[in-house]
Amino acid sequence: MGIYTKTQEFRTALENLSRDDLLEIIRAQDPDLIKQINRIEWVFENKLSHLAWNDGTPVTERKLSNKELALLVDEPFEVDLDLLSAGVSAENQRQLHVSKDSVVWAKQFLDARLRVYQILILRDPSLRKVLRAGRRLGKTFSLAIQLLHYSYTHKDGRSLVIAPMKTQVELIYQEILRIASKNEVVSNSITRKVTSPQFMIQFSNGSTIRFFTSGMRSGGKSDVARGQEAHLIILDEMDYMHADDLDALYAMLQKTAEDQPDKVLIGASTPTGRRERFWEWCRSPRFKEFWFPSYCNPFFSKEQEEEFREQYSSSGYRHEIEADWGEDSEGVYPRKFVDKAFISPSWMYIPEITSARSFHTIGVDWDKYGAGTNIVVTEVCSDHYEDATFRGKVKLCYREEIARSEYTLTKAVDRIVELNQIFNPKHIYVDRGYGEVQVELLKKYGVENPRSGLKDKVKGIAFGESIDVRDPYTKLMIKKEMKPYMVDNLRQFLEREKLLVPESDEELYMQLISYVVVRTTQTGRPVFEAAGSAMDHAHDALMLSLLAITQNYGEFASASYASNTESFSNHFFLPKQNNEDNEEKTPMILTGRSEAINPSRGFRRSTSAKRTRRMF
Repeated sequence: MGIYTKTQEFRTALENLSRDDLLEIIRAQDPDLIKQINRIEWVFENKLSHLAWNDGTPVTERKLSNKELALLVDEPFEVDLDLLSAGVSAENQRQLHVSKDSVVWAKQFLDARLRVYQILILRDPSLRKVLRAGRRLGKTFSLAIQLLHYSYTHKDGRSLVIAPMKTQVELIYQEILRIASKNEVVSNSITRKVTSPQFMIQFSNGSTIRFFTSGMRSGGKSDVARGQEAHLIILDEMDYMHADDLDALYAMLQKTAEDQPDKVLIGASTPTGRRERFWEWCRSPRFKEFWFPSYCNPFFSKEQEEEFREQYSSSGYRHEIEADWGEDSEGVYPRKFVDKAFISPSWMYIPEITSARSFHTIGVDWDKYGAGTNIVVTEVCSDHYEDATFRGKVKLCYREEIARSEYTLTKAVDRIVELNQIFNPKHIYVDRGYGEVQVELLKKYGVENPRSGLKDKVKGIAFGESIDVRDPYTKLMIKKEMKPYMVDNLRQFLEREKLLVPESDEELYMQLISYVVVRTTQTGRPVFEAAGSAMDHAHDALMLSLLAITQNYGEFASASYASNTESFSNHFFLPKQNNEDNEEKTPMILTGRSEAINPSRGFRRSTSAKRTRRMF
């Protein structure tokens, strides 16, 4: 305990110095830190006046306190004579001195150059910390240093890393291994590293770092982490985690032994705009909050700012770059309904027809620069579908994103032609806002290849146009704006529990729960966007696919489907029949999959002879 008491006395003595004296000490230690201090203070004085502190006062300045400046000073090593007389050699004392301070340890062992805000985060003695950080600040690096230092310097240490998705925990896992490779001794201390079924790193001193995904659904996958013993718990991207899961994980901070040291909890995230646990913890006196916008990065340039302002909407910029909460955005899709739509067991997105008792629609969202082209295939399942889970519902059976490249849009057109051959969908709805040329290319292909049906199947939808719909009460046709109508249509599918998605599709789940109304125009039109770092391209493709169902079949669940099917020749025709007066009757069009499934197998027709009702 003596070495830690000595450190506390050293920090207290520094805090009692004047600000000018502290700055001189820091300048002598590392002049670059002075530049970073000046930058941070300049940012809060000049860039954030449109934002407010937690108490509502505008952000006009933020001087680093003497306590914070004291944390930036490396404690010098001095041989303790009492320890020396007790048999602790000077070299052992030096090793203890280095190992007790994660910043000094990272500098000496890993040749790390830590920034001011990273030093403050690592050295602050608080047991409960929340990092509200803008993008590209080095948050992952800071968390990796914390985890690696704790595991390397503690015998049988137990650390947990929990994030909503596997890709997020994998990022920290890879960063720890990358940093450890900087020093052969540290790297060799890692005796085991596994990636399945969960990521895990084990050290020669018995310490372990285990990585878990919580999932983003309420009561999701965080069950796998409950019951785990941990001395250090890291929650990354916690603003995407469900409040119930965070409450359960918070309970893990209880001591399980009388002599057990206090447990440390660090939560980190870029704000999404929600007013949930991350927002509450950042405002709670129980937690030490660290708020640093991306501007504080010493390498953040004017060119980057202009680029990000073009890439993000105004509210997205506030979340991602300024790490501000923004307005209290309203989620478009209630989470409880989204949770019910994502079911287990999941299924693989395999491009193939799985049932004759269904039909398909395709939605396509084009985006050459922000993301790749997103394609969603939905399957409308009849009441006689083989798997009872999907009967009378819409199943998201396939989804893919065509990666960005020079020929992204050309590849997307080719891929849609392929998927049309595989699924033989009834309709293909595509975003016309960016894909007018692609719509024409698909229709041209349909003219040149009549059997593909693309000439009639493909329909371009402009999100900014209006749509004629029938009022359910007056039965009159009225105009509605397309985007709000599609959003409401998707919400109706969710609320009526008519849409089913594999639980494993975490990316789409994030897009749905992150879709918010950021403001309402003077005319009452809602303005939507994906909050936080989430995108909305797969979401838009799903909206288009569901719009195809609603526009062409209305209450699809009320339509009749074939209960049995049989095959017949491409050259089969219904014979003409005469009535009692020998007058010819018009043949009845039968229901079922009356389109070509495979030219070599002919058509399918229904033996139930029910009429399909076209409803609006």
